[in-house]
Amino acid sequence: MRHKVVISAVLAGVAILMCCAGGTMALLLGGLNPDPNDPRLSYAACGADSDINLHNLPELAELTQEQMRNAAVIVQIGQEMRVPPRGWVVAIGTAAQESNLHNLGHLGDRNDHDSLGLF
Repeated sequence: MRHKVVISAVLAGVAILMCCAGGTMALLLGGLNPDPNDPRLSYAACGADSDINLHNLPELAELTQEQMRNAAVIVQIGQEMRVPPRGWVVAIGTAAQESNLHNLGHLGDRNDHDSLGLF
């Protein structure tokens, strides 16, 4: 029994050290301070308007323009990251389940969901 406790403590310590080292590297490499001109920020509705063209997308009675745009952003980012089409389907399905393809914000004390954004 004592052997399992020691192994668990060592593994927890290693995991904590890895998280600290990863966070430090991200901070040093600028990963926590993104470029405000990065187009991926506009895709996430964090910057200027994106270049998603909704006119080329089919109209679906079940989805609003916002939902279509969010689905198109997921696909476009998946394409840029070279994720196969199956990954786009999984990502859109996940976002549909988590947020109904709406970009959820933080509602403070009224917050009734456990996710922010699409996922």
